[in-house]
Amino acid sequence: MALKGKSSKIGNPSLQIEEYIIELVNPKYTMRLFVVGVLDGYRKGNVWELQGVYDTEEQAVENCFDVNCFVGPIELNVPTQSRDDLSEPWPGAWYPKLEERPKDLSCS
Repeated sequence: MALKGKSSKIGNPSLQIEEYIIELVNPKYTMRLFVVGVLDGYRKGNVWELQGVYDTEEQAVENCFDVNCFVGPIELNVPTQSRDDLSEPWPGAWYPKLEERPKDLSCS
C-alpha cells in the first residue's frame, strides 16, 4: 500500500505551518481472516457460536478444541453471500478434528 502526500501552507505565513493530506492509493486492500466457530448441538438448525477470529489459519486450527469446531475463511470488507445464498455451505469451511483441509480455501 502506497501513500501520496500534498502540502499546503496555512495560517500565519511566518509560522509556515504545513498541512499534509495523505491519500491511500490502493483503497481496495483486503485481508483474509479465519473464523473459528462451534456448532451448538443443543439447538435446532444450523446454529453456531463464534469462538474467535485469527489472521492465520494455523492459529485458527490450534483453537479448535473439539469435533464441533470449524474454521472458515473470510475476506475483510468483502460481502460473502447474497441473502438468497444464506442456506448454502460456507465456501472453504472445514472441521479440523474431523476432516482434512480442503485444497481450495476460496471465500467465494
